[in-house]
Amino acid sequence: MLSFQNDRGKSILRPAGDYKESLSFRLYIVGQGNHELKLPLDGKSGRPTLKGGKPHNIAETYNVKTGLEAIFIDGEMLVTYQYPAGSKVLSAALAERINRGLSKFQKQMLR
Repeated sequence: MLSFQNDRGKSILRPAGDYKESLSFRLYIVGQGNHELKLPLDGKSGRPTLKGGKPHNIAETYNVKTGLEAIFIDGEMLVTYQYPAGSKVLSAALAERINRGLSKFQKQMLR
């Protein structure tokens, strides 16, 4: 799930830190839980800002084979996080069910 956020003090952030305006790419990685890849929108180190009113193309990617998670803006990869190769992702809806508790059938489907 890709979203705009303001985050402070969350243990699931990759890289760890406090962020004001940022793009957040949230994944639920099987066996590791929820994680959020952050791209600060602060204008530093070549990163964009929300100022200027200029439209941008934004893409988020995750490659199960390599374990690489990335956020791209205007075709440029600006932030990545490397999970172990082969790490599988669950949908946001299923991840929420896991957090609330799965039925016996659903647990069997994840095996």
